[in-house]
Amino acid sequence: RKTQPYDFGIALIRLHNIFANRIVLPQRTMSLSELSQYDGKEGRPTYFAADGAIYDVSSSEMFSSTYGLWAGKDASIALAKMSLDKKDINRVDWDKLSETELESLHSWTDYFRQKYLIKGHVKEFLERDLPASSGTKR
Repeated sequence: RKTQPYDFGIALIRLHNIFANRIVLPQRTMSLSELSQYDGKEGRPTYFAADGAIYDVSSSEMFSSTYGLWAGKDASIALAKMSLDKKDINRVDWDKLSETELESLHSWTDYFRQKYLIKGHVKEFLERDLPASSGTKR
């Protein structure tokens, strides 16, 4: 069995996101309109949002080549539905996702939290109304 070298960069991202997720670090809140400014164009960083968190994907070649349509946008519904359709981007009807779609979304965000820095949270996501029995808050 081949041993992989320890990646300190990935370890630092994970550590940052653990603290960011527990609100130990100050987090920026951005509206979807503000997020749209971080589209990677004209030297700006590339951010996208999923499940309320905003990720910095500026260093990802895969993101810019394959998932660039999500740059500066919320991809929660698209990820939950496994869709690359533009109509599923920047949707705010998060409460209409099925349990299976939520599981898919959470699987993706678990992956993103290990790979990309969380830069903040989506204002509209934080302000949404959740039913009392909803298990969607993470």
